[in-house]
Amino acid sequence: MSGRLNITRRVACSVVHAVIAAVAGAVFTSTISHAYGPERATFTRQNAAPYVTLNAITDSDPYGYEPRFVQVRDVSDNAPFSADSVKITSGHTYEVFLYYHNNAKSSLNLTAENTYARVNIPAEIRKGEKAHVIGYVGASNANPKEVWDEVEIIGEDDVTIRTIGDSGKIVGSKDNPINGMAIDIGKLLSKEGHPLGYYALDGKLPGCSEYSGHLLMRFTAVRADFDLKNRVSEAGKNNWQKSINVKHGDTVDIALSYRNTGSVIQQNVSFHDILPKGLSIVPGSVEWYSGHTNGKWKKIDTENHLTTAPGLNVGDYAPQGNAYVQFKATVDVASCGSHVLENNLKIYTENGTRRDTATIRVENAACHGETSRNAVVVVAAGGGALIAIMGVVWFVARRKSHKPRATGRRKK
Repeated sequence: MSGRLNITRRVACSVVHAVIAAVAGAVFTSTISHAYGPERATFTRQNAAPYVTLNAITDSDPYGYEPRFVQVRDVSDNAPFSADSVKITSGHTYEVFLYYHNNAKSSLNLTAENTYARVNIPAEIRKGEKAHVIGYVGASNANPKEVWDEVEIIGEDDVTIRTIGDSGKIVGSKDNPINGMAIDIGKLLSKEGHPLGYYALDGKLPGCSEYSGHLLMRFTAVRADFDLKNRVSEAGKNNWQKSINVKHGDTVDIALSYRNTGSVIQQNVSFHDILPKGLSIVPGSVEWYSGHTNGKWKKIDTENHLTTAPGLNVGDYAPQGNAYVQFKATVDVASCGSHVLENNLKIYTENGTRRDTATIRVENAACHGETSRNAVVVVAAGGGALIAIMGVVWFVARRKSHKPRATGRRKK
């Protein structure tokens, strides 16, 4: 369905205010009452305003109720415009329609001065959250000076909203000199707004439906998201796990991965690996792989690029793009008992940071005469036992069977 609306010129402006035709024959109507304002006097086609006022006709043909002058549609789904509520889905493009009309009687020759339109669109919207696209039209000599209308938008995903810079344009009647003229989206989204007009975009808008029109602009909903994995394997076995058991002196392989699962390019992706005490990188073993390395594993100059914040920068990635880092590390935990080493991976992007861990459990011989943080050790100690549990030492006395010692004096 096309988003273009046709403008029909009428000579008798006070009688017929036919300013837009419906898209594919559908008349814009509102079935849900949403906020618009401010409260103001309204008029009809038969009884237009005796002064400059904007978007106050209640029976405009075929638009209908002009105070509801903002519409939004899902372009990706080829949906019709709605004045009520639109679901916002990641990856979709949306179009905003904003209608403007100086309702002053044409016989009065009243021109709206410094006329402008502006649009307010939220930068982000969460899944299930309700927000609004709000449109404003104003003029320095209008009563009221500014009017507004809104369309509810509901997040289907957590998304970031990005306006499309070259999508703005004015649509008027075929004889309108500014019909089809591009508009500056930056101005439209600013506090001051974008100037409107008829002969030029100079802020001067005569009073009659033939001078009315609408503007269009588009935005996209993008989702910045990514997956990461931190996996470990015994050296050379390629058996990637979240947790493995090893011994002091073993070598392990560590594999780190990133994948862009969102709908927007993620810039400056960095891998930062935080090694635990007892685990050290084998010099020269760090290498990475992505489209930026032409699909080949590439060594890095020094492992410090990976282990020092903000980490190894592997570039920008489009949706579904991925990158990998791998290296070897040696286990250096000689003390007895069980030890848990946790390798931490952080992925930094301009859209946020995430973390994943891999666990290396070191199983050394049981302790004799010393304790380990996680060890449970029983050590003979004189006539009892020392039991070390999580670093707390208890003494348990060994009971012996014997006769009680006499406490009184022997009778003579």
